[in-house]
Amino acid sequence: MGMRILGLDYGDRTVGCAISDPSRTVATPLETIWRDEPEALKKTIYRLREIVNEYQIETIVLGYPRNMNDTEGVRTQKTEAFRKRLLRDIYRVEVILWDERLSTRLAEQPLKELKKDRFERKQVVDQLAAVIILQSYLDQLKHKQEINTIEEKPIMEGQEKQITLYEPTEQLKSVLDVFETLEWKGSTYFLGAVNMGEPDPDDPEEEEEDGVFIFKICPEAESEFLVLKEDGTTDYYVTTVLEEDEESAVIEAFQEMDGDFDLLLDEE
Repeated sequence: MGMRILGLDYGDRTVGCAISDPSRTVATPLETIWRDEPEALKKTIYRLREIVNEYQIETIVLGYPRNMNDTEGVRTQKTEAFRKRLLRDIYRVEVILWDERLSTRLAEQPLKELKKDRFERKQVVDQLAAVIILQSYLDQLKHKQEINTIEEKPIMEGQEKQITLYEPTEQLKSVLDVFETLEWKGSTYFLGAVNMGEPDPDDPEEEEEDGVFIFKICPEAESEFLVLKEDGTTDYYVTTVLEEDEESAVIEAFQEMDGDFDLLLDEE
């Protein structure tokens, strides 16, 4: 079982609990922990410790009840005190405060539409509020992870800033200058331009093709070009054919690295 995340909606007499799946993608209701008095937290902490151990929780996301005008009040102070109690009594677990504005209202709405009375709603509304809090956190976590997969990397290990490119159909070989590399969603891309060498002195006005191209390292079956080692054997395969969404994301990432590049893209 993978490490999960626990979401909590802390109230005066209840703590609604939601839990993520091991992949940290989906939040589901878990249970509501009840207490007789607002400050009587001993049994609540004991039950939360059991949940943390049972589900191998490493992070707790605790709803933080700011006011709609972004100010803090009595409830935020109580929540902060509860967070300190969690950190003190449940070891080795990170506790994150997460904006919970509107979470309870959003949780109550579908229950009202189902004609549930106030008591019936209370049985599950805290769990649903915890689900909304946790799902919001999971969605933000996923978004950050996707953004972080687009990152600048140095020129490929063991590779100089120039590579030898071979086109097997026309049997053409050219030297490519490599300027930038990055990884996005598990694939490696680089910016390259054909090294035209010195201008021809006999034809100084000859126009050279200008621009930088995006190459993607790919399996042999998808390749357009081979990248050769110094001994002439194949090192790896590349293509310039990208999916539309892939192309847009990679272009944006490269242009953030250096806005001076003039990217030339294959037209379908």
